[in-house]
Amino acid sequence: MFGDYLADIDREATRALRKYGLLVVPGVEVTQNHIRGKKNSHIIALGVTDWISADQRADAVLREIRRQGALSIACHPHHRTTRRIEISTCYLWDHREDLAGLVDVWEAANRDDLFSVTSLKHYPYVANSDFHKPRHLYSWKTLLRAEKTWPAVRAALRRNVDVGLLLYRSPNA
Repeated sequence: MFGDYLADIDREATRALRKYGLLVVPGVEVTQNHIRGKKNSHIIALGVTDWISADQRADAVLREIRRQGALSIACHPHHRTTRRIEISTCYLWDHREDLAGLVDVWEAANRDDLFSVTSLKHYPYVANSDFHKPRHLYSWKTLLRAEKTWPAVRAALRRNVDVGLLLYRSPNA
């Protein structure tokens, strides 16, 4: 079944590049939401080649992403909440001393939020890895100086040189 997903992405990536000049990369979000919120993490894996189970420790997920040659993004890594219906996702950030070598890029901006603490730690950063609804298009974006190939984009994100964050707003706002 995951192979079918990758085949669909590959077919659409070819079409998107040819028709629109867009680079499409296969990716998944590995979501770990536990009853005890202190263990929650959301990890994006870009460039995956195989299924990654969320039923393992976060460090094992990150190692599997690295084994596949994919890129890991720690999503909203220091999002804490006091509301019962919202999920905090602080495990990666709270354990950054141990996990920083396994995380390729840390999210520094998400929708309307800017997390300056990520860049202050001098971690490689990215914006807007949480797109769920059409209105989320209007949010922070990442600009890279890189060729439009997955290896070049992956290297630019890991190197984190010539990376810019831009707040893209709706013209109707």
